[in-house]
Amino acid sequence: VPCVFSNNIRLTATGSPFWLNLLIRQVAGPGDLSLVEVMDSNSPTWRPMRHDWGANWVYDAFLQAPLKFRLTSLTDNQQVVTSPGCLPAGWIPAKDYDCNIQFQFAGDGMDGNHGGPHGDGSGLSDAAPRNRTKVTRPIRGVIPLQVP
Repeated sequence: VPCVFSNNIRLTATGSPFWLNLLIRQVAGPGDLSLVEVMDSNSPTWRPMRHDWGANWVYDAFLQAPLKFRLTSLTDNQQVVTSPGCLPAGWIPAKDYDCNIQFQFAGDGMDGNHGGPHGDGSGLSDAAPRNRTKVTRPIRGVIPLQVP
């Protein structure tokens, strides 16, 4: 059963300054990510995170918040959205954070870089909001159980 939602990408972070685990949810379109990168306040360099399992991504080194994230969709056109500061300094483990970004797919009326067509991060639209559908598919590398 597909999940229907009309919000921005959200994440829940756990960890410490020395490791970070992100649970990334509400990803529009197919719902899969091919790459997640993080940039901390001490470096101008994007660093790739490791896909752990499901919607979880991990970075195993020191990071100084606030943190920026760059997400790449697992689609033919490899869309990229960047969150200007989804995890603030003093972020709280297991708290839910709104990244104020979303991927743009045909007919959704959203601007993928700013959370809304107004470009102001409001996520507001002149038209009624449209629902996005997350399409689920099997996890790569997992062999389905065969029942006789």
